[in-house]
Amino acid sequence: MYRVILFFLFFILLNQCSDSEPKSQFIDPETSKEIKDYDLLIWSDEFNDFNINLEKWDIEETPDLRNVGGNHELQYYVDNPSNIFIYKDNEMNSSLCITAINMYGEYCTSGKITTLDKFHFKYGRVQARIKAPYGAGVWPAFWALGVNTRIQGKGWPLSGEIDIMELWGDKEEQNFSTSELYGTIHYGNKWPNNKFSGPTTRKIHEKIIANFGLDYHIYEMNWTPDEISWSVDGYLYGSVKKESWYTSISEDEYAPFNDNFYLILNVAIGGGSFYDKIKDEELINILSGKDYKSKLKAIDFNNSTMYVDWIRVFSN
Repeated sequence: MYRVILFFLFFILLNQCSDSEPKSQFIDPETSKEIKDYDLLIWSDEFNDFNINLEKWDIEETPDLRNVGGNHELQYYVDNPSNIFIYKDNEMNSSLCITAINMYGEYCTSGKITTLDKFHFKYGRVQARIKAPYGAGVWPAFWALGVNTRIQGKGWPLSGEIDIMELWGDKEEQNFSTSELYGTIHYGNKWPNNKFSGPTTRKIHEKIIANFGLDYHIYEMNWTPDEISWSVDGYLYGSVKKESWYTSISEDEYAPFNDNFYLILNVAIGGGSFYDKIKDEELINILSGKDYKSKLKAIDFNNSTMYVDWIRVFSN
C-alpha cells in the first residue's frame, strides 16, 4: 500500500512539473483533423502599455514605394510614433493606433506591424476588437501571411494569405466600402496567376451596418484543417472549405493552409484594389492616374486612423 501511495504522489508531481515548463510562442499544435474547438489563449496583446510592445511586434518599414507590394499603393511605411502609437483616453482606456499622414501634399506615411519574428501559429481562432478608418482612399487590414513567404522567399501567395478584416474607404455619402466587410484567402499559383476566395457582407445583425468606422467591432477568423470561416460581433458571415484551395508548390490537399502564419496590421492608402470596390468614379479616376500629388489630394486623411483595442489568438 505504501508503494502505491508513493507511486501515485510521484505521478502527480511529474505531471505538475511537465505543465510548468515554459512554452514557445511559435505554436505548432497537433494537426488532427478532429480538432475544431479553440479555447486556449496562446497569444494576445491588450495594448495597455504606453508604447508598442516590441517583444510581440516588428515595425515594418518600406521607404521605397516600389516595395509596398503589387497594389500601386501610395504610402511609405515608416517607424514613426506619429504613425504608430498607443492612445489612452481620459479614463486610461487604451488602443493601438495606426494612422496615415499627408506630409504637406508631397507624400504620405503610414504604419505596418507584424509578428513575423515574434509569433507564428497554425490553426486556431483569431479575434480583434477594431474601430476601422473610413476615409476615402483608405485601406485598413488585419491579416495573416504564411511564414514561408518571407522566411524562405516563396513567391506570393504560394504559402497562403488569410485576410481577417479588410475595408475600403469611399466618399462618406456613398457609404459603400465601409459598410462592406471582406474576409479572403489567397492561394494557388505565383502572382499574377494566383486565386482568391472568401465572403463579403453588408448585412449583419439583421440590419445594415452603415459604417464599420463609427464604432468598435469584434472581427474573428476560425481556421481548422478543413475550413476557414469569418465572423463579426459573433455572427458568422462566410467560410471557405479546403476543397477550394491549393498551392502549386505542394500536392498536400491541405496546403498552403497547413503551415505556420504570422499576423499583420496596417493602413494602406490607394492601390489598385480600390477600382472594383468603390462607386465614386471621380475617386477611381484620380487614384488610377499617374499624378501622385493629385492622388493625395483625393484621400481623406482626417479619417485614416485604425484603433485596435486588443488582439487574441486561441488554440487547443
